[in-house]
Amino acid sequence: RAMPPEMTFDYFAVRLNGEKAAGKKIILNIDFSDLKKPYSLVVENGVLNYAARSAPDADAQVTLTKATLDSIQLGEITPEQ
Repeated sequence: RAMPPEMTFDYFAVRLNGEKAAGKKIILNIDFSDLKKPYSLVVENGVLNYAARSAPDADAQVTLTKATLDSIQLGEITPEQ
């Protein structure tokens, strides 16, 4: 819960299965409603990168609170919930 979004995204990048992600590309905008900060996550060439801004050509947009992301990451709730 103490990790800021940037550290969380770095963790996601380390956990990404590069072999399965190879040849795929997805751009996801994440807007933290409580932090008032947008981010974009880009998976391309088997690597996840992020930026502290929205991407104009995103494939999807997710709006949530940092606490919700923490709860998903800790397995307390599912993304569907």
